Amino acid sequence: MPSKRWKSIRAGASADGESKAEASPDDTVPYVELRRAKDMESSSAFSGISAVDRGDDPVEVIKRIALLVACDASALLVFSAIGRTAHSSSDGSLLATAAPFLISWFVTGAFTESYGAEARGGDVGAAAGVAAKTWVVATPVGLVLRAIAKGRVPPKPFIVVSMVATAVLLVGTRAALAWAAEEEPQSRRDVIKSRKNRKANPLEIFTLIGGLTKRW
Repeated sequence: MPSKRWKSIRAGASADGESKAEASPDDTVPYVELRRAKDMESSSAFSGISAVDRGDDPVEVIKRIALLVACDASALLVFSAIGRTAHSSSDGSLLATAAPFLISWFVTGAFTESYGAEARGGDVGAAAGVAAKTWVVATPVGLVLRAIAKGRVPPKPFIVVSMVATAVLLVGTRAALAWAAEEEPQSRRDVIKSRKNRKANPLEIFTLIGGLTKRW
């Protein structure tokens, strides 16, 4: 997408000493600066104003996010179930036990792009890295929420076991999902060409708002 700028003709003296006339506003010369779409994707000024169609199918994106959400929730429920069994706990329900960790995980994930392109893709390292970035914040926050709900600080062994267990379950699950992700049958260029004029998806309003927030 070209961006137009204007270059003014300024008055000055030539090499032989002859002066040039001052340019009027009408004498400004337009020129076009061409920039690659790939470079413009990361531009904060470009983000939120328009978007580059990367060839992602909105339906497939939603399905992938739903799968990640379900697996994250399942991992935390498994962690809570193991903890309740190990301590022979009968207080409350399984969901109540997992609630502090579920809340902290999904709230933190909204700020760490836990369901962004890297998390949804097939790059194991990138997917695990995003999950680890979310885990390192969400798990301590979950422990704090649990302590507030229980009215007491958990013992150190419980904190250590919780950090290790959630890391294995959450980061390991994300890495496994990325490894099992199917390869794209077509290149992005072919997908975009086949779709021709794509209609905007209602969910893209969130992308627009996010881009505008980053810009300002």
